[in-house]
Amino acid sequence: ARPCVRAVMTRAELGMADSASVASASPAPTSSFKVGEVGSPTPSRSPDNRRTISSWSDEAKREEDEDLGLVDVASSLHRLADSIGDRITTRWRLADWVLGTQRGQFLSLAIVAVALNILGGAFWRLGGGNEIYDTTWWESLWFSWGMFFDPGTQMGFAATEPFHIKFVAIVFSVFGFIYNILMLGLIVELVKNMLEHWKKWRGRIIANNHTLVIGWTGKTLYAIEELWKSFQDLELTTDIVILADEDIFYVRHELFRHFPKNIAKSIRVRSGSTTACEELERVSAASARQIVVLGEDCPEEKADLVVLRTIVALAALPQRPMCPILAEVTKPEMAHVVSAVVENAVGVFPRNAVRRLACLHALQPVVGETLLQLMSFDGADLYCIELAAVGVESGATLQDAQAKIPLGTVVGYQAERGNPQIAPEADYRLVSTDQLVVMAESLTSITSGRQKKAWRRRRRKLPVDLEVTEKQRCVSTLSDVFYSSVRAMATKRSVIFVGWPACMDNYLHILGDYMSAGSSVLVLSLEQDADRRLREIMRAGRGGFTIEHKVGDPTNIYALADLPLQNASAVFIVADRCLISQPSLSDSACVGSCITLHKLLSGHHPKIFTPGSGPRPRLICEILSPLTARALPDYGESKKDMCSEVHFLHTAALEASLFTVACSQTRVYNTILMLLAREQSAIITITVEDYFEGETESAPGVEQLFNMTRSKGDVMLGYVREGTFDPIFCLQRFGHEPLSPKAHLILATRRRSLWATPVKFRI
Repeated sequence: ARPCVRAVMTRAELGMADSASVASASPAPTSSFKVGEVGSPTPSRSPDNRRTISSWSDEAKREEDEDLGLVDVASSLHRLADSIGDRITTRWRLADWVLGTQRGQFLSLAIVAVALNILGGAFWRLGGGNEIYDTTWWESLWFSWGMFFDPGTQMGFAATEPFHIKFVAIVFSVFGFIYNILMLGLIVELVKNMLEHWKKWRGRIIANNHTLVIGWTGKTLYAIEELWKSFQDLELTTDIVILADEDIFYVRHELFRHFPKNIAKSIRVRSGSTTACEELERVSAASARQIVVLGEDCPEEKADLVVLRTIVALAALPQRPMCPILAEVTKPEMAHVVSAVVENAVGVFPRNAVRRLACLHALQPVVGETLLQLMSFDGADLYCIELAAVGVESGATLQDAQAKIPLGTVVGYQAERGNPQIAPEADYRLVSTDQLVVMAESLTSITSGRQKKAWRRRRRKLPVDLEVTEKQRCVSTLSDVFYSSVRAMATKRSVIFVGWPACMDNYLHILGDYMSAGSSVLVLSLEQDADRRLREIMRAGRGGFTIEHKVGDPTNIYALADLPLQNASAVFIVADRCLISQPSLSDSACVGSCITLHKLLSGHHPKIFTPGSGPRPRLICEILSPLTARALPDYGESKKDMCSEVHFLHTAALEASLFTVACSQTRVYNTILMLLAREQSAIITITVEDYFEGETESAPGVEQLFNMTRSKGDVMLGYVREGTFDPIFCLQRFGHEPLSPKAHLILATRRRSLWATPVKFRI
């Protein structure tokens, strides 16, 4: 801040004579002094000194006012504002008012109509009239009006009328026809604008007990698809209403392209601002069953702010919604902000879980595929159900509950409070407030009263073990480390990132949970200050993995060929942070890099890159846009030569799927997060011979293996046959042939010795 008083004042400021002149005039010694010092001379009280000190005080006061931001009331701004007589007045020009306003247009047309009628009457009088209309002004104006407004009036003239009579009728009927078209066009436009205005401000969607989806992004179609599947699975009948800030015809077109016709017709859409209270009222937000708020396709900071604005708008409604409000956020701290604004709102952060799934798909594919199927409503799903729904009484053990559910697997239980418990002891006794966490194909197949019919139906048609298909044989090119997660965590791995994701620090944290000591990470990108960012992210520590950055274009074949692909375990082709706001452009870059890498590894460019004889790295390609997802081939069907090396990971669809699970079954969502976080339990894969360590002499069957793993405190979720990739879930434990010792078991376990890793990444 500026000092208000100067501490030192010179003699000239005090109005005193210069020391040199004083010394020349008088031999007496002089000395400098400061104001306030003891013994300093007192300045004189002359008028000049008083004026000098007063002007200095005014200057200091002006400086104080400027610091406060005060406006001088004596400035020229206020003098000009007070001079009313000198103000400039703006007026309409006649041509602007006539042509630029609606009133002027109608008035000009009315004047033209009167002029044409008078002119037509005058010409009729000059023509002499006929037997029907004479030459009086009244008859002439009536004839002119008839020709002007109704051109059919001329058909009442005989063909023998004189030429000048016919000429007058033809000319004025043509002018009248043109005039009527213009007038009717203005009236139609006026009525159209009024109807559109009323439709916009008066139109609304009347719905009750519906699901309201707010926002149109790349995840909206996936979220609606998963919501529809969850409603069918839970046998719920509810409407889906969408509030989108896009054109309604574009949204309708996308819905009909993505869904069957009957489903697309049942979804109601309204176009409007997602942050305006008026638009939220017009979609019946107060009477909704649940409200889903999706983030926009933009940088994380802006997406969270838009979501928060929508939550504030919902809180500002005259009738505040009392239903659950689930908002998608990109940062964990924003979840607390959402809950603080509205009590019944919850911020869901699925992005971190999807990143963990991507890392698992690269390093432990079977575990990743298992969790991927549990995240969606296709295939096997997780359910939290009451004890009475499956006929289990209070006080029964988990083993007794498993006997009551022949078409499902009891994974754990959920207490009234706290986190879900996965793979607890089989002799744990349930209380009445507990809920069972069950893996099954559908809820109707395990609920009491229906499971018996489903059991008899499946007993009549036992499943037949399929032979190893071409899709499954091609997985044999992968190393056995990919299947056994226990062996994978004890092996040094090398992971390559193609592109610089916006969440590089989060990826490195997650990789530290799945990689052993001595592993390495290489990043190929055009990020200029990547080295500085990595130094900020990573602190070197004993037992950690090394990180290296290489500058290069992720889509350039020479930059990709220069990578150590022979020693890599997995290659991530991720969306670069500079393209994250443009999903289609980002997908083009990722798919191009993925295809180039596949061609290099397949030996299509021997002059540039020679592939090794060892196992090929697993390629993980991130996809954001639903348009790209529809254009890509199905995994492992039309591109069988790529199925063992390439996996297109639709991260937007996975985020939407996990977000939908949080909307419909919050306890199941928490269970999936617990399995991904590996805090109390985890999903692992291990061979039969490694798990039992010679305890079994003959090849046991699936049901025997299920009971043996349960006796060890683990839950067998499924298995993977030797030489295959797809997991087979234990939803029915009969009719299967014995498994070979090389087959892999998929287990949910609480034993940390089976999944713990010494690598910890520190920030």
